[in-house]
Amino acid sequence: MDAHDIILLVVHKSLGRFRTGLALGAVLAAPSACVTRLCQPDSPIQSDARYRATVVELYDPQSTFTYDPSLIRASGLAMGTCPDTLRPAGGDAIDVQATGTVENLSKTCLLVAGEVKAAPASVSLIMPAADAQQVRGGDPLLYAAEDVTIGGCTGALDLALSAKGNAAGALATPTPGSLPPVVLYWLFLPTSGGCQPCDANYVVQLQKVLM
Repeated sequence: MDAHDIILLVVHKSLGRFRTGLALGAVLAAPSACVTRLCQPDSPIQSDARYRATVVELYDPQSTFTYDPSLIRASGLAMGTCPDTLRPAGGDAIDVQATGTVENLSKTCLLVAGEVKAAPASVSLIMPAADAQQVRGGDPLLYAAEDVTIGGCTGALDLALSAKGNAAGALATPTPGSLPPVVLYWLFLPTSGGCQPCDANYVVQLQKVLM
């Protein structure tokens, strides 16, 4: 093999490595497949419907319903259970309009997102909040975040509706002594007014609102 052949061989190998690099780069740069699977495929929650969550009672170890800690949501930002002035009472209703689906935090399935359209009289709705990261974890059935004023304090109200296991019965009537079909997580993150971040979990009766 003369010098000319050696040069050609080196050039050929270099081109081969260059093509391999291009191909690998194309694979790495290719967009991931679109996520189409719902996180809660058995859930009756539709991505374009309106739902009303009517508060039954606070869900804690003293609840009249079967207590399951896995249904309890919590945030490291909350500094305890919300006082009465910053949380709903039994019989209060919250309406959430589902607005579509978004990827969950791990980008493996789709969650149903919504906007709060009606709230207890103590809550003044301002506008949808920009960030709902605090309640998107754990793949809730439906979540929403709204900028609000409660008890003289303004901040973000984050809501999440969750079910245990099979979510098909989320619209069933809650029965004391049994596991609640769905639990509402209420997280208030004030930005003014001197209130402390707080949260609470509730047994609610979830219903589809016929428009």
